[in-house]
Amino acid sequence: SQVKFVNSLEEDLKRRDFTVNSLAAAENFDGDVNILDYFGGKKDIEKKIIRCVGNPSDRFEEDALRILRALRFSAELSFNIENKTAQAIIEKRELIKYISGERKVEELRKLLKNGQTEAIFREFYAVFSEIVGNFAENGIDSVKGGFCEKLFYILRFRPLAEFEKIISELKISSSEKSSIAEYKKIFDFCGGAVTFENFFQIISRHGYFAAEYLKIFGEYESFSHIFEDKAIPKT
Repeated sequence: SQVKFVNSLEEDLKRRDFTVNSLAAAENFDGDVNILDYFGGKKDIEKKIIRCVGNPSDRFEEDALRILRALRFSAELSFNIENKTAQAIIEKRELIKYISGERKVEELRKLLKNGQTEAIFREFYAVFSEIVGNFAENGIDSVKGGFCEKLFYILRFRPLAEFEKIISELKISSSEKSSIAEYKKIFDFCGGAVTFENFFQIISRHGYFAAEYLKIFGEYESFSHIFEDKAIPKT
């Protein structure tokens, strides 16, 4: 409800989210720099640990976005989340509903971009369910492509109405929504498996976008000669 300034550096650093982010650099008159570490941040960096400063529940109640930041840092840096911090993440997961769609998708985008997210998705399934509902957590790391492809992949089994609702709430761009929706249409039409029996129907509905889908989620090599044959219309 208000911004309150303090004169003590230590008091200020107590309000940081994680110990690894609570270090300060102090330069003296000789130009020497000392690292001020009141909360064991250097040790946690050495041990590759994400730990809240002080009481984890208090830190997450102050800003629920820290829940997603902890998971993202863990995935990006290959750091483990300390037990009390992990427990508080799960216990306070419902606070995520108070985060705006823009802020949620920003963290989700960074997390999915990492390429090493499957373990964190599996361990904190209940947390991510607060953002995307029930999802398929297995196989995410093997998906080629970027944010759109990975978001579609974890949501691919959701009924279309729920799928569209989640995409809408995440506040992503119109072009991203369009691409993800197109992937979903192809997946639902072919039941997740592109065959020679349904291939030309998919082309007639989706044109060259079908090639992009196959390159990421299917056996493009099986159909590459068709895409490369200019005599065969693709639209």
